[in-house]
Amino acid sequence: MALFDIANLSRVWVMASVYEYEMPFVRKGQTATTTLASMPGEPLPGRVDIVYPTLDEKTRTAQVRLVFDNPRLDLRPGMYAEVQIQSDLGSRLSVPPSAVVESGTRSIVFVAQGEGYFAPREVRLGLRLPEAVEVLEGLREGESVVASGTFFVDSESKLKAALEAAAAGQALPAPAKP
Repeated sequence: MALFDIANLSRVWVMASVYEYEMPFVRKGQTATTTLASMPGEPLPGRVDIVYPTLDEKTRTAQVRLVFDNPRLDLRPGMYAEVQIQSDLGSRLSVPPSAVVESGTRSIVFVAQGEGYFAPREVRLGLRLPEAVEVLEGLREGESVVASGTFFVDSESKLKAALEAAAAGQALPAPAKP
């Protein structure tokens, strides 16, 4: 019977859970970094070793094994780490997530018309990342959009439309019942 096992921790595996929508951008050999709570601000470089082919149906994640050199033995079995995998997504038209107003059936951005005026424009969205949302249709490169405060612009445009309808003698829509 073995009393203990000796493991060489100079190179370690880190298992990461990657969301289903991120999987098309993860490939073997990609560079990655990991950051430990015990070493904030000191990312350790590594690479993707294996992308497992199965998906956990409950969490909608797949497992990715990464390899990190560990010369100072900072990484230890059982630790939690934050992993970032670098992926080149190419050139894409995008806006900040705060610029998009979602209605459930439509996605709207407010495009600057000049002199403080904005017009709502329906857009079709693609890839969503924490810092950017890809715009597939409805917007051209170089157009300026409202990036913050879209709630206020949206509210004002609805109020203006209601006032114009009232001035034209049209019936206002009934308020929603609680």
